[in-house]
Amino acid sequence: MFNKNAVQLSKLNTHLLERLAARPSPSDADFELVVMEALSLQSSDLAAEVSFLESQLEQMRQSIEPLEALRQECQEQGRAQARRWVNSFAAILLSQFMLTQYGTYVAFSWDIVEPLTCVMSFSDACLGYLFWLQTGKPWDVAGLAAHFEARKMRRAVKRARLDIAKYETTREAIRLVEARLAELKQ
Repeated sequence: MFNKNAVQLSKLNTHLLERLAARPSPSDADFELVVMEALSLQSSDLAAEVSFLESQLEQMRQSIEPLEALRQECQEQGRAQARRWVNSFAAILLSQFMLTQYGTYVAFSWDIVEPLTCVMSFSDACLGYLFWLQTGKPWDVAGLAAHFEARKMRRAVKRARLDIAKYETTREAIRLVEARLAELKQ
């Protein structure tokens, strides 16, 4: 990749050489005038580039705005659904614990309840393993949230017929333009 400072210097030098070559015998005052003109031209080029990049950035942000809103909505819905699942699993585990305690100390003895607790624990472990096999995400609150968020996003994108590749490309372009603007404003 080329150095941007070198490009700016070459434009400045080219302008200086063209203007000085056009004068028959340039004096010091002519040279100073040409340098000031070249710097002014370079400054206006820089201001024009900044203005152009800012307008492009605004257009890209406006084009991505509906997709950002959809992504935010899907994240919230995915988190809510994950919370519901986590709460239901917590309720199931709590009820298993309560039934185990009731069965052990009130209704039956540990000899009868022990195989049932083994089956319950094994089924919980199997559910976690199957979830991991199917989604590749860990069996925890963050993994559930990520899974349901991604699932909501896929469904919403399919329903709205949105181009997710365009969204990702636009986000990357926004990042690049912001980096270039920061570089120019230094």
